[in-house]
Amino acid sequence: MELPNSNSQSKTQQQEIFKKFAKFNDKNTQLILRYDDFINLISSSTHLYSSITDHNYNYNQINSKIFGLLFFIIDENNKGFLTISDWFHFNNLLQNKNYQYIFLYEFFKKFDSSLVEKKSINYNDKFLSFDQLYLNLIDFKKTLSMLQNFNNNEFFYKNNLNINWNEINLLNFYLKENKFINLNSIITFLQNDLLNYKIYHLFKNLSIYNPITSNFEISKNQLKFILNLNYSHKISNQIFNSLNFSNIKLINSNNNSISFANLKDFVYIFNNLDLINQILIKYYQLYSNFYNNNNNSNNNSIILLNKNLSITKIDFQNYLNYEYKKINNINQFSPSQINLLFSIVENFKIKSIQNDQLIDQFNSFQKSIFNNDLFDEDLSLSSSSSSNHPLSLSIQDFLKITNPNYLNDLVYESELSLKLKNNSNFYFYPIFDSIYNFTLGSIAGSIGATIVYPIDLIKTRMQAQRQLIYKNSLDCFIKIFQKEGLKGLYSGLGLQLIGVAPEKAIKLTVNDFVKNLLTNKFTDKISLHNEILAGASAGFCQVIFTNPLEIVKIRLQIQGNAEVTGVKKSTSLSIIKKLGITGLYKGIFACLLRDVPFSAIYFPTYNHIKKDVFNYDPTDKNYRSSLNTWELLASGGLAGMPAAFLTTPFDVIKTRLQMIPKKGETKYNGIFHAFRTILKEESFASFFKGGGARVLRSSPQFGFTLAAYEIFQSLFPLNQKLIESKTQPTLKINNSKQMVEEMEKRYYLNYYYKSCQISKIFIDLDYNFKEFNYDIYKKFYLALREKQLLLKDNSTK
Repeated sequence: MELPNSNSQSKTQQQEIFKKFAKFNDKNTQLILRYDDFINLISSSTHLYSSITDHNYNYNQINSKIFGLLFFIIDENNKGFLTISDWFHFNNLLQNKNYQYIFLYEFFKKFDSSLVEKKSINYNDKFLSFDQLYLNLIDFKKTLSMLQNFNNNEFFYKNNLNINWNEINLLNFYLKENKFINLNSIITFLQNDLLNYKIYHLFKNLSIYNPITSNFEISKNQLKFILNLNYSHKISNQIFNSLNFSNIKLINSNNNSISFANLKDFVYIFNNLDLINQILIKYYQLYSNFYNNNNNSNNNSIILLNKNLSITKIDFQNYLNYEYKKINNINQFSPSQINLLFSIVENFKIKSIQNDQLIDQFNSFQKSIFNNDLFDEDLSLSSSSSSNHPLSLSIQDFLKITNPNYLNDLVYESELSLKLKNNSNFYFYPIFDSIYNFTLGSIAGSIGATIVYPIDLIKTRMQAQRQLIYKNSLDCFIKIFQKEGLKGLYSGLGLQLIGVAPEKAIKLTVNDFVKNLLTNKFTDKISLHNEILAGASAGFCQVIFTNPLEIVKIRLQIQGNAEVTGVKKSTSLSIIKKLGITGLYKGIFACLLRDVPFSAIYFPTYNHIKKDVFNYDPTDKNYRSSLNTWELLASGGLAGMPAAFLTTPFDVIKTRLQMIPKKGETKYNGIFHAFRTILKEESFASFFKGGGARVLRSSPQFGFTLAAYEIFQSLFPLNQKLIESKTQPTLKINNSKQMVEEMEKRYYLNYYYKSCQISKIFIDLDYNFKEFNYDIYKKFYLALREKQLLLKDNSTK
């Protein structure tokens, strides 16, 4: 037992959990766990240590009331409450590999008159054998009879359904000296003989003789009762409501005439559901490997197969005959049992469709936990069925029955995926990812800016003129080329490339970063308003580089023609030196007015053109997962048109504020003053000067930039495995010992999971344990107290 003065990490954690649920006793001197506190602790344990679900959504939930049985077992001296020492003892017992059987022994040990001292046993002793742990068989039977009396189930008594433990002669073969039975013998009896006896006992007392068939038979409802009584704590409860003999052609039975052989076939199937589950998984893996080898498919194909792969009775039998029996020569399935299995799955599916019970259950989890459509595709069932057109049964349909943890596995995998994705935010992965995006964005931006720079220069010259110098963009191009040559068309390009790299990189990186933050992590979808917000954020952040770049670039571009500016030519450095820090950010609010709406319009438009025009969505299997280069260019170009044109007025105002007016021209004092002056001195059409050139520049520039960005991402993909190995604390399992340690670490603190396993052992022993509650606990508590007092009196005489 772990002592209170132990300083181990597990002891500290156990203390914290105990304090979280414990309350002070009536004298306010000691923290204790009362009956309800303990049940609350066990029931809540799946959320105590992790945000990951584990066994929260099983089909076959164990009623939490039965956890009161564990409270009774670990309550040393039958106090009616648990101290910190009891809690440590409980945790120590759970650390044993066969903890469920140890709890079984601890329960019956409390009522065993041969174990007067009731000494604590060191179950961690490697020399201790279950053959050495004895119980008095008479007291063992009396305790089970007490349980039946305490439960007082009138239906059981009326139909003689309770097990009469004194009539089970098989137990005599397990005895030592006709009085004692060891724990190992109890386990063996429980695993091999008891279930057969219970099935026989229930059938004998519920069946009636059918003179037509000369057999004893039960009805479908009685079959459901027997199976539910013995299996509801192990398999999906919904199976029992879907049992039906009306569609089983190969078995000579019906819903009102079920023989003992039919019942035993059901028992055999239910006993081997774990094996059937493994057979189906192996079948799926074999089919997937065959499919991938013949189609050169990737892992995505396997995922799709998992949802759609169907299996027939012939497929199942062929796999057993040709594959499974190569490595297994013990378990066999008869034709009638295979027929029953497929009937169970088909009826389960039909029943789910008819009453939507399964769908409603899944949807309720979706709404309460995820609020999304994570499981829509997985849960989709055929809308109808008829006898002439049987339902197609998939591997998934079988797993919903053979794997009672099916729903929990889906939830667990999704939460784990989300947790890993979120946890990476606390390491260096996002920084590394941003550097990667920043570098690609810089290169892509430089390529795009170089290609369209002459158009940008023409746009600036057009917006800067207050008097008619250039008739249109084409006239502007011709005059510049004639007077300044090709060099003049690229005036200021050097500075543009220096600034465009961080500008475009920031825009692309911030847009990707904010989109990732606002994307639903389960569906991988993002709403339109969040797309707009991500684009606007990108436009806002880029202005720190955009504004200084723009103001210097504009003055370099317009000085090519002295008649336009009336100033001598300057270099980039002289302009920057003259402007200073504050001057470089002149017109910044106008720049914000242009760049924020531009990005807010551009990025969502770009994404929706790719999806709606070119059918691109890598998160949806019904869409394309990649685009051709020309499609990327077209998407970027089309998206740039509305963004560029609609923001032209802001670009005109920004240009006017950042350029030097020539003599006699009005000097603008701000955005609103510039707007009023332009509208008064020129016309509303002046706000769209250079609009065509702006569209011609921005549209292809962003087309080339985004196309280059995505092409680079595909050509130079980020090594996800390398990053995760450097940024996330992963466990490298090099041997079986480490693997066992990792499994123990995962389940050590899951009190709910382990308590369920313990409870199932007790229910296997006697189904009356299934109804354990506080009233039954109180009766056991009083019975034990009376036995303790009696033993105490006998010892003093």
